[in-house]
Amino acid sequence: MRLAFFGTPAIAVPSLEALVCSHHDVACVVTRPDKPAGRSRALRPPAVVRTARAAGIEVFQPAKAGDCVADLHRLGLDVVVVVAYGGWLPPPVLRV
Repeated sequence: MRLAFFGTPAIAVPSLEALVCSHHDVACVVTRPDKPAGRSRALRPPAVVRTARAAGIEVFQPAKAGDCVADLHRLGLDVVVVVAYGGWLPPPVLRV
């Protein structure tokens, strides 16, 4: 099954890792944009970004989830998995 994973914080990482280790094809990860963190307020990517990049998975970080609908259609997905994404998912995203 070809899927997209929507998730952001560290709590979503074990689910992403389980999907990567399964027989499913994780085509992409959609997560929230990088945020300033720490005293320096340097931009830091969400936890799932590091995991996805380590696995060689394409990462999308749109300002709004609806901004990546065309990319999701291009990938020919069977399903979208959502674990602690942290944003509103419009109906076009859920119908991919």
